Amino acid sequence: MLMILLLCESGRSQHIFKQIPGFINYADSNSYKAALDYIIENSENKTEECLAIALSLVNRSELGQLKKHKALLVKNTGVLYDYKGNLDSTLYYLNLARDIFKQLKNGLEESHVVNNIAVAYYLRGIYELAVKNHLAALSLRQKAGSLKHIAQSYNNLGLLYRAKKDYNSAIEMYNKSLAIKQQQADSTGQLNTLMNIGACYSSWGKFDSSLAYSTTSEQLARTLGKVEDVIGSKANKASALVNLGRLDEGIKLAKEVLTFHPADTKTLLTLYETLSDASLQEKNYQQALQYTQMGASEAEKANRIEQMAVFYQNLSTIYEVLNHSPKALYYLKRHQQITDSLYKEENSRQINEMAAVFESGQKEALIGKLNESLTVKELSVQNRKKERNIFIAASAIFLLLSILLLKAYRQIRKNKNELSQKNAVIESSLKEKETLMKEIHHRVKNNLQLISSLLNMQTDFVGDEKAIDAIVESRNRVMSMSLIHQNLYQQNDITSVNLKAYTEQLCSNILTSYQSSIKPVNLKTAAPDVLVDVDKLVPVGLIINELITNAVKYAFASQEEPKLNVALQQQQQQLVVSVEDNGPGFDFDSIKHRNSFGYKIINAFLKKLKGDIKTGRQHGFVVQITIPDFFKQV
Repeated sequence: MLMILLLCESGRSQHIFKQIPGFINYADSNSYKAALDYIIENSENKTEECLAIALSLVNRSELGQLKKHKALLVKNTGVLYDYKGNLDSTLYYLNLARDIFKQLKNGLEESHVVNNIAVAYYLRGIYELAVKNHLAALSLRQKAGSLKHIAQSYNNLGLLYRAKKDYNSAIEMYNKSLAIKQQQADSTGQLNTLMNIGACYSSWGKFDSSLAYSTTSEQLARTLGKVEDVIGSKANKASALVNLGRLDEGIKLAKEVLTFHPADTKTLLTLYETLSDASLQEKNYQQALQYTQMGASEAEKANRIEQMAVFYQNLSTIYEVLNHSPKALYYLKRHQQITDSLYKEENSRQINEMAAVFESGQKEALIGKLNESLTVKELSVQNRKKERNIFIAASAIFLLLSILLLKAYRQIRKNKNELSQKNAVIESSLKEKETLMKEIHHRVKNNLQLISSLLNMQTDFVGDEKAIDAIVESRNRVMSMSLIHQNLYQQNDITSVNLKAYTEQLCSNILTSYQSSIKPVNLKTAAPDVLVDVDKLVPVGLIINELITNAVKYAFASQEEPKLNVALQQQQQQLVVSVEDNGPGFDFDSIKHRNSFGYKIINAFLKKLKGDIKTGRQHGFVVQITIPDFFKQV
């Protein structure tokens, strides 16, 4: 039976190697080179076949004299397992190849193996270990003096830091890669890095820099005759122009690029998103709808989840403006589903990354302990040889001291490891708490937005104007609270909100809700760029909402050019809120006697905040509220 199995195995191996041109026998070095070339060329398309070849060769005794060939075969075995998605086997074979190259003192080849380890971690979202291994590969390549591969490592680190949203570090790495490629006159490499830098600045929100690098990459792509890169650079330019407010230039360029029918899905989605955003800014809602629907369709075909979320959000906004409330709510829900899914995926990635980093740390600690144990044993053997030549009493004392020192050393190591583990548990608990708090704020924001959308839909079925006004006012109150929770889960600080950003967004959203009933309002806002505790900001937001609502109801009905100034000032520890319109004014005290619900809200919060209210006229009617001790640290 054993002989039959061996014959079958031999026959299977011979059949595999018939596929390899130039493979003669196991003792021939050229045969191994031919096998390696075949594996490298076909690893993606014929992964299973190449893996069978590699596994058949790595343990051959004939490879004992061909160390470099063996190391290369072992490395490619790890890469093949990476294609199959088996991380454990990938790391096993890549680390085995690294050890062989270390023995051969071939630092450059070792760097390629470490680079493959980094890529394996990167593809699985384990960014910390990917960065660690890319830096190790960079160090080896610097020692080897290979500028080409040093530039490659810097570019890889740029990609990683960009994925981590550490844009400052990403730009630094890209610039180092670009400098080497310029030194080496590598034009194609320079083009690739210039496009990466432009895309990085765009993700960072620095569109001036994005425009500059996109223009430079377009010029270089034209020089090199790379048509697809010219199209990609022009698409990025159009996006930057729109984000800089240069709508006419951006729209014209985006439409021009579309006529070339870009083959690259990413370029096509960039163009549709650019035209969608620009049309929305111009309030050309029919054109915005056309480009957004086309973009959503392309994103769905390519399964680009993040782009789908962007287009669904734009569709929700467009349909809400066009008074198609069911469709607006449908796309809002789809946007929220994808956003929730992406949020959960990112949480899962971070948890997996933490687990992998922790496991890697445990393995390194175990290896360190084994090395320490081996060192102690070697010293013990040497001491025993020396003990033969010294007095028995001195030997006993020395041995006793050694034991005491070893016990003390182990106790210190044990205490240190226990402290490290406790710190890791505490840090993990804190991160989990922060994640849960962000998730809670996210859920609250979603629920408040859903209530706001339902209230908006309700106005379609109510005929009484006073009832509609009451629903709109209620929706704005819900929206003012929803904005706070939205800001909380989108930033690192989960207890405070930026007062300036919140004020600008709140005022803009309130006026947008009345855009169908009043003329466009010239809005000016001013607020200090400071973080404010959420418990203090909620009543202030609701007070501002009521004051703007009063301005819309009483000031703008007969105004041809409505103007509204909303200013928040920090005067030592107190907050001064001023809302001024250019209307005819009204008797603010009369609202008190009519038992206005809005006034009751303002009065209730002012009592809670111990604030006071004043009215008067300057260029129009102005309401000023002063809240003491608002900025006082508790």
